[in-house]
Amino acid sequence: MNDILKTYMERFRENRHTLRRYTAFVLALAMITTLFVNWQLHGVGISMTAQYQCGEEEHTHTADCYTKVLTCGYEEGELENADELAAAAATSQPTVEAEPMPLSLEPQIEFVPHEHTEDCYTEVQTLTCMEEEHVHGDDCFDPEDGSLICDKFEHTHDESCYTAEYELTCGLEEGELVEQVVEPTQSAELAAMAVAEPVALEPAVDTVEPIYHHHTDACYEEVLTCPLPEHHHTVACLSDTSADVETPEEWQAVNDEAVMTGNWDEDLLSVAKTQLGYEQSEKNFEIDPADGVTLRYYSRYGQSYGNPYGEWDVMFLSYCLKYAGIPQSAIPQEASVLSLRSSMSDMDWLLDGEDGGETSLYFTMARHANEQALHIRAAFEAKGCKVLHDSPTNQQFFALPDEWYAKLTERYAMTHMGKPDKHHTAVRICTSWATKDETVEQLIEDVNAL
Repeated sequence: MNDILKTYMERFRENRHTLRRYTAFVLALAMITTLFVNWQLHGVGISMTAQYQCGEEEHTHTADCYTKVLTCGYEEGELENADELAAAAATSQPTVEAEPMPLSLEPQIEFVPHEHTEDCYTEVQTLTCMEEEHVHGDDCFDPEDGSLICDKFEHTHDESCYTAEYELTCGLEEGELVEQVVEPTQSAELAAMAVAEPVALEPAVDTVEPIYHHHTDACYEEVLTCPLPEHHHTVACLSDTSADVETPEEWQAVNDEAVMTGNWDEDLLSVAKTQLGYEQSEKNFEIDPADGVTLRYYSRYGQSYGNPYGEWDVMFLSYCLKYAGIPQSAIPQEASVLSLRSSMSDMDWLLDGEDGGETSLYFTMARHANEQALHIRAAFEAKGCKVLHDSPTNQQFFALPDEWYAKLTERYAMTHMGKPDKHHTAVRICTSWATKDETVEQLIEDVNAL
């Protein structure tokens, strides 16, 4: 009986061991296929042309977009306090007898427009004579014979040597309002003296001066009359969300080229090969809301999973697994490395190595690519380069000075992610299972030499 049980247990262990090896082989092949095809599909990079798809015209409101509109509610010269004047008139006092008031003989001040007269100008004499003023002295004659030895003409400036010009010196502009004192006339003085008898006064009213409206700048308001909305193009305006969108029928037509044998590793590889030549859309993308900078591109793999603009590396694997007919009970179909690892953590029989730790081929390959990417990141950070994402994976994101980008792309493939500003280019650098350590070391040397 013991021999039978021992034989059964050995056979059970052998079968279980064989199943684990076979499943691990399928997973490793799946990941290798994914990474290889993914590397092929990413291509050298993505360039974008300034063909805006937002449908809006680039426009900034200027002074021409506004019109001055009169908003005070008054016409020029309109009485502003008509109601106040009417109320004052309604409260008039009864007629009273009073001593007559003499006419005011005080000078009155008026504002009149200024007119230039002769008093506004000052005569200025300008010397226009070309002769030098000179009177012959003793030095101008020969002391021996008294002859004129001076080479100058004798000349004394007179009125004819000057030209009279008149300069405006009043300091006022023509038509400028100025105060003018008006003296009372003699006739008014006599009329004032002639008033001797008391007179009846008109009903007294509260003194309210009329206020007539005159338009000022405060009466106007700048009103936007431009029919165009203000719009400034951003990277998001370059995206055409309808470009390169596919249907499940189109995916199936491509996948029909795969030869299905029922052997998972062969079927998975066959489906993956049908995807060679496909690239994520260069025209259809969105801005990552997490940082407002990173561009996320449309792919059929993301759309198939329900996340059209997500990082599609793992979703590509899920896509191939789905069309290869491999059930999720064998290999989970997830959207990211973290979620795939979480799902596989519950399937320790699939991921664990012989020692029960994370020594499977899957984690070994992923760990090495991640370590390579982090070495590259450290080199860029040491040069003061801005890191756009704190990524622990094989994908790293940087904002490179344009001159760095131009120089590095001569030797290395990196994905163009847009322009965060006019002097920098956002890029993605990705390592894979196929990335050689020598290549990483050479890139680090080239970065250090920048």
